[in-house]
Formats: sequence, C-alpha cells, structure tokens
Amino acid sequence: MRRSLPAWGRRPNVDDAVAYLRETFPDEPHYIVEVGSLRTPGNTYGDGNVTYCWIEHINLWPYCGEVVSIDVAIVAVGNAMRAGATGICGDGMDELWALTSDPDYRIHLLYLDGSNDPSEALSQLLAAEDALVPGALVIVDDAKKKGRCVRDEARELGLTRFDLGDAWDMEAWIWRG
Repeated sequence: MRRSLPAWGRRPNVDDAVAYLRETFPDEPHYIVEVGSLRTPGNTYGDGNVTYCWIEHINLWPYCGEVVSIDVAIVAVGNAMRAGATGICGDGMDELWALTSDPDYRIHLLYLDGSNDPSEALSQLLAAEDALVPGALVIVDDAKKKGRCVRDEARELGLTRFDLGDAWDMEAWIWRG
C-alpha cells in the first residue's frame, strides 16, 4: 500500500483503507458513511478521530465525495458537521435504511463504530448493502467487541477479509463484487 498519505494520529490502518479507496476507485468521488461520530473536537488520537481522517481524505481527493456521519448524540453529529461531514442524528440502522433508499446512492467505505452490540453492526451492514458498490470497504471498529456477528456472516454475505494490520482493533472486509 502507498504511504504517501497524510499522517493521522496513531491510525496507520486508516492509511491502508484510504490507499485501498484510491487504488480501487481511482477516478471517481468517494462516498464514506460512518456510524458513530466524532466525540471530542480536536481529538486526533482517540475516540472519534477517524472522522477527521475521512474528511481529510475527501478534502484532498481530486474527485471529491462526501463523508456522512450518523450518530444518536446530537453533540457528536454537530462536531462532525463542524469538521466538514454531513451529519445525521438518529439510530444507525434506521438512518442507513433511509439514506440508502435512494437507488442511486453509493457507498465506497462503510465504517461501523456505533454501540458495542455485535448484532447491531451486522444490522447496519445489512441496512447499507444495497448502496455498497462492488469492492466497497466495510470496517468494524472495536472489532473484538462488536465485530463477531459480521465476522460470523462474512462468507454468507460474500465478504473477503482485508488486512488493516494490528495497529488498532479494526477488522475490514471487501464487499462482494
């Protein structure tokens, strides 16, 4: 993977994810949807900092795109919006269903970092599946806690494991395609 990307705190695996997007979808806008948003403004090394990473990627990407940040906490949504994301306040699964009801909506990267309920991460993935483009990257943060159901269903869903390394507790898969 290319390493000529901006340094984003302690998230080398985010570099790998962004490099994957750039290599897999080189000449088009990138649409990133995250469930679980920025908790502390200016926090580039901890909870919620990946929101900054996605926004910086879109701002640097010549074909633009959008970061959509979904959270139940209005304060977190406001933080994400001030950082440059499109914010949606509500339940991750319900808001993904609403967002992806548009047949033209596309998702290149789905980042699941909502509650610690493993079945919720799977439900959110299933809610977004119609909008995931072939080759889209699906990332579950805090995977030891919330990735079990996605991991168990990966083969059935046609997901292929993507190695993000061991820097943080993330697991990633490539959507069928």
